Amino acid sequence: MDSANRNKQAVMSFIDELKRRNVFKVGVAYVIIAWLVLQVADVILPTFRTPDWVMQAFTFLLLLGFPLALILAWAFEITPEGLKKEKDIERSESITHVTGRKLDFFIIAALSLALVFVVIDQYVLEEQAAQSASPDNTDQPVAVEVRSAIPERSIAVLPFRNRSAVAEDAYFVDGIHDDILTQLSKLSALERVISRTSVEQYRETSKTMRQIGQELGVATILEGGVQRAGDRVRINVQLIDAKSDEHLWAETYDRQLTAANIFGIQTEIATAIATALMATLSPDEQRGIASVPTENLEAYQAYQLGRQALARRTNRSITEAIELFAEATAIDSEFAQAWAGLSDGYRLLAHYSGQDVDDLYQKARTAVDRALEIDDQLSEPQTALATLLEIQGDFTGAMLVIERALKLDPNSADAHFRYADLLHETGHVDQSLLEWEVAVQLDPLSPIINDAYAWTLAEVGRFDEALARYRRVDEIDPRYPGTAVSIGTIYGLAYGRLDLANLWYRKALALDPEHSFIPAILGLVFLELDDDDTAVFWINRALQQSPQQPWANGALMMLHSYRGDSEQVSHYADEVLSIDSRWRLGTALSHGRVSDLRDGNYDAVLERYELSFPELFSDDPEVNSVTYRPAIDVAGILMLAGEDERAAELLDKCQKQIAETIRVGFHGFWVSDVQILALQGKTDGALAALRQAVDQSWRTDWRYFFYVDPNLDSIRGKPEFQAILRDIKDDMAAQLQLAREMDANGELVAIPPPGD
Repeated sequence: MDSANRNKQAVMSFIDELKRRNVFKVGVAYVIIAWLVLQVADVILPTFRTPDWVMQAFTFLLLLGFPLALILAWAFEITPEGLKKEKDIERSESITHVTGRKLDFFIIAALSLALVFVVIDQYVLEEQAAQSASPDNTDQPVAVEVRSAIPERSIAVLPFRNRSAVAEDAYFVDGIHDDILTQLSKLSALERVISRTSVEQYRETSKTMRQIGQELGVATILEGGVQRAGDRVRINVQLIDAKSDEHLWAETYDRQLTAANIFGIQTEIATAIATALMATLSPDEQRGIASVPTENLEAYQAYQLGRQALARRTNRSITEAIELFAEATAIDSEFAQAWAGLSDGYRLLAHYSGQDVDDLYQKARTAVDRALEIDDQLSEPQTALATLLEIQGDFTGAMLVIERALKLDPNSADAHFRYADLLHETGHVDQSLLEWEVAVQLDPLSPIINDAYAWTLAEVGRFDEALARYRRVDEIDPRYPGTAVSIGTIYGLAYGRLDLANLWYRKALALDPEHSFIPAILGLVFLELDDDDTAVFWINRALQQSPQQPWANGALMMLHSYRGDSEQVSHYADEVLSIDSRWRLGTALSHGRVSDLRDGNYDAVLERYELSFPELFSDDPEVNSVTYRPAIDVAGILMLAGEDERAAELLDKCQKQIAETIRVGFHGFWVSDVQILALQGKTDGALAALRQAVDQSWRTDWRYFFYVDPNLDSIRGKPEFQAILRDIKDDMAAQLQLAREMDANGELVAIPPPGD
């Protein structure tokens, strides 16, 4: 018993000595400071793109320092004369109690600092991380703001590494990556599956899993690699918690290389991920991810190459994609996804190439019908069909089909993209903007989706937001020509800067030289800049690439209209109307009517308008956001024909319509109010509205309205009208000089913000 007491007293004495020498307090202080240092390092080190081993080595050194700090606290004491060995200090001279109080204050301060850091990390750094990429850092993915909380069941699948000896196997690896993404996106229990376009930005990245998770707005990340050797394939994958960097699940699949085995592996991976994330699969989803689209490896490889070519979105790559999809369907005629891809290819070619639109759309419809005949439970052909129906004006049918596509694949960014576009086309703009947000969250680094979202923002007059998003898209993918076209359009239509519009259209053409639409638009830009020779150069280039290009033929019509050549105006107006009876919603009819009105052929002009816009000639004329402009023309013709009552009814409806519309922009009313007031005989009001339009940067078709439009005949001779004309001509001359200087420079120069 005495021995036990002695041992207990010895232990207590040792503990008391540890306390006296402040060993415990030093240990606590060390742990707090070490934790703070690690947290700061975790934030700072990725900024310098340090490899993971640097953080690991740093952590190891801090762990080694802990016992060293305790030993030093035991063996040494801080005195007024400096650090001394504890054994050399008389007990009566020891001041460890003073040092202990200082350590108490130090620990309290350190704990307070740690608490502040936790708050900042949770509520500030987390929010800012999604915006952390620098615009100047063009070789790194551009961070996109993630506005909503990160769902627990959300995932990004990083591009797989090609571990094969043959570099050409990279396309095969990318194909497997695409298919796994497709499988996961169909699982309704997963709240967010990031699309391929966005994860592609992280190929070979040095960013941490935490950074990637924050930038993409996901809780988990799947990474892996594929090795193909002879008739064998090995796929290894691992699921990682993006916040903690912990491995949730990992597996390696080693199989014989067959299409069935590839799809089987993908099914196993999707199922394992769902299990790891505690996501329950419905019977339909289980059947869906277990289906085998094709058992032919060659057809599968051709299809994957086609998808990769289609994603590049140039005239040449789309043509290449069509050839590859056709090859896949020739090898396996029951390959539904390949037929859906072929439909997408034909539809996009109709937009990009300027070839026979009706023929390409018919081919697209035939291909998608074949895909649905094979398998109507796939989202891809449903989305393709909805897009075609929308193009044909069947909005009700398109809505039903796209809702079915979203049910089959709730995480499809493309389906949400199409749904947003359809909502916008049917006038549900607010809902459309919300749906664009969903599409952007699913594919935050997609230039196509961000471009379309920005376009909608511009259409509702939010030009600064639209331009900022477009510039972000240009940072994400400076090779995507659509962004440059859209930026140019905003500068031209919203800010009246034709010089800058020319600059961005030229960039777009450099990115896609075979695009016939861009040269036609450049022709229109130089018509606005009052430089007909340059306009003709670009128009002819567009016509050489595509003789049936409506914009190029329309630009020629406008050129001859400004020159007063009525015979050529009629010829090109008929040419345009044979391609698109509503080209620019009545522009061809507006120019084409002038000579007939001068000759008093009112009935003939009204007949042409009725063919294109029959809704304006009913007992109760329908005037809406797309028909008010031709409705004003019809009202002017009716007034000349002596039908003032019908004309007044139309003008009243047009006034109500433009009251809900912005003046400048993609669908601005421009000077429609000036036309209405002039036709109503309200000269002062018309001139005041014209001055306001010019001051608000309206420049669209200014030569037509100042020189040609019969609706403005009543004010054209007024001194104020001529003064406004001189102002706009001076502005165009100055902008033309800037445009020529930019052309001479031969490259994009620093572009000022609007208004500079």
